Amino acid sequence: MNDQLYKHTLEAARSEMEQLLDEQGTLESRLLEISARLGVLNKTVVSVSELLGEDFEPEAIGITDAIRSVMKGRAESHPDSYWSPLTVRTTLQKEKFRLEDYKNPLAVIHTTMKRLADQGELEARTGKDDKTYYRWKKGTQITDEDIPF
Repeated sequence: MNDQLYKHTLEAARSEMEQLLDEQGTLESRLLEISARLGVLNKTVVSVSELLGEDFEPEAIGITDAIRSVMKGRAESHPDSYWSPLTVRTTLQKEKFRLEDYKNPLAVIHTTMKRLADQGELEARTGKDDKTYYRWKKGTQITDEDIPF
């Protein structure tokens, strides 16, 4: 192969990569919007159902989205702080998320937060106590609508 072919291949790869990164950003942004809206709708359904005295199904929002919401909310008020899964569990309990639907909620929270870190949504670090702490990845925009609680 000659240099010209290499340059053409490199430019084509860079161009496609740029397009895909733009598309990924758009999709991630839309997913955040959908997750936030689902959280708001879930809270509305739960509240109105209670007002009407109706039973309601377990949380429509999944634990992953609930953890995202907690971490986004904490990032807004404390952008440089890291949080433990235990703190997230306490926050979910205060927000009346149905943790009793899970056999071992803290293990689920640990696993979910690790997965979110692996996916690049959370940043992880190990504390002096050898425990892992997380924070919402910097650079992610947060609005009030992103936080359903």
